[in-house]
Amino acid sequence: MMKKLLFIAVCLACFALSTNAQTRYYNDVFTEVTVTSDVQYGVGLNAQNQSVDLFLDIYEPTGDNINKRIPIIVSHGGSFLPGQGAKTDPYIVDYANAMAKKGYVVFAITYRVGWVPNISSQEQSSRQILPAAWRAIQDYKSAVRFLRKTVAEDGNLYRIDGTNIIGAGFGAGGYLPTNMEAIDRGAELFLPELQQKNELTGQPNGTPYIDTTIQNLGGVAYKSGPNSSYDWSIPFIANYSGAVPTLKVFDTGDFPLIISVHSEDDEATPYRTDLVYASGTFPIIEVSGSYSIHEKLDGMGKNGFFKTENRDGYKQVRIPEDTPESNMYKKGLLTFPGEVYMWSSSNDTYDQNYDPTYKAWMDSVTTFSAARMQKWIATTTGIETVSINESATKFSVFPNPGKDLVTVKSNDFSLNPERIEFMDIAGRVALSTEMNSMKETINISNLKSGIYYIKVHANNKQYIHRFVKD
Repeated sequence: MMKKLLFIAVCLACFALSTNAQTRYYNDVFTEVTVTSDVQYGVGLNAQNQSVDLFLDIYEPTGDNINKRIPIIVSHGGSFLPGQGAKTDPYIVDYANAMAKKGYVVFAITYRVGWVPNISSQEQSSRQILPAAWRAIQDYKSAVRFLRKTVAEDGNLYRIDGTNIIGAGFGAGGYLPTNMEAIDRGAELFLPELQQKNELTGQPNGTPYIDTTIQNLGGVAYKSGPNSSYDWSIPFIANYSGAVPTLKVFDTGDFPLIISVHSEDDEATPYRTDLVYASGTFPIIEVSGSYSIHEKLDGMGKNGFFKTENRDGYKQVRIPEDTPESNMYKKGLLTFPGEVYMWSSSNDTYDQNYDPTYKAWMDSVTTFSAARMQKWIATTTGIETVSINESATKFSVFPNPGKDLVTVKSNDFSLNPERIEFMDIAGRVALSTEMNSMKETINISNLKSGIYYIKVHANNKQYIHRFVKD
C-alpha cells in the first residue's frame, strides 16, 4: 500500500509540473497566504444554555487585488465532541492554505459541540448527537449569513462574492453544509427516521429528536441567530466524509451541486448507509454516507453537472475500474481504496508534511475539488478566469525574457485593455500602469530579475502571461 501511495504522490507532482496553464481556482496562482485569526462571526447557546462565542480564521492569497473572490467556508471534524476537533487542526490549515493559493478566500470556522455517548442505548445516544449536530448546523448558517452581512453592510470587507459561497467540511464538519441544505423544511424533522423511538418496540413516537422550540436549537431557519435577515442557502457543497441521517431528506425541493471525497472503509462515518459506532463498538445512529448520497441524487437525475468531468488526472487514487463505485467518479464522488487518509488532529504527534499517505490524500482532495469548483465557477457564476494558454491568443509580450523595456500588444480588436500589472511569484503587484492603446511599451528597468506574471485587465477579464526579467 505504501509503495502505491508513493506512486500516487509522484504522479500528482508530475501532473502539476506538466501543465503550463495557470487558471485561477484550479491551479496554484499564488505562493503565499495571509491568515487573519479569531474573527468573531456569531454567538450561540450550548446544551446548558450558556453563551458560546463563535470564531473563524481567514486565509487569503497574498497580494491578490481582485474585488470579488469565491469564498469557501470549511468546518473541522471531531464527532461533535468537545476537544476532538478545531479550526486549527493541521488538515484544516493545509486545506485552507492549498485552496487560498488557488485564489479562493477560505473561512475556517468553530462551531458548538457537546453531547454524551450512551454506551448502553443507541436510542439515548441518538437523542444526544442529533441535537448536537443541529446546533452546529445552525452555526454554519450563521457563518454564511455573516459573510453576506460583510458584503452588504461592511463594504465587502473580505472582497468576496457573497452569492456564490462554497460550503465545505471534513468528517462531522462535512455533515454541516450537506444537512443545512438537505433539512431545510420543518416537516423533514418529523420524518420517521428523525423521530425518537420507543426503546421497547423501536417504533417512532411522534417526537422529533430535534425540538426546535428549545432555544439553543434555534429552529429550521434559525431566525433568532445573528444576521438573521440574510439568506443561508449556498449553491455548492464540498462534502469530505460527511453523511445525512436519512436519504429521504432529498425527496423534496432542490439541492445544490455536491462533490464528495470518502474512504470506502471509513470507520468514523459510513461510506454507504450503516451505523455510526462509538469507540468502534457501541452503536450511536444510522446515517447515509457519500456513496449513498451520490447514488440517491444520481437516481433522481440531479448533480449531473459533473458527469463529463475528468480533467484532473487523479484516477490513481480511485478504487479499481471494475467496481460499481468507479462509476461515481464522474458524478462528483472521489473514493479512496481503504483507510488511506490521515486525520491529522491537533493531538497527533507525527509531522504530516513528511507523511506521503497524508500528502497524497490532501493533494487529491484539493485538486479533485478545485477542478470541479473551477468548472462550476466558470460555467455558472459569471466570474471568469482565463488561463495563460488562452491569454497567449489575446495578447503578445515581447521581448521575453526582457531587461529594460517590454511591449504588451493586443491581438484582438474586440478587447479594450485598461491596465497592466506585473505580479511577482508571491502574488504581489511589483508594477502597475494604464494601457491606453492596443500596444504599450513599459519601462521595467527597476524590476528585480526573476519570474513575473503580466496581468492585463480588459473587458472585465484578466489575461496572464508568464514573463522573465533578466
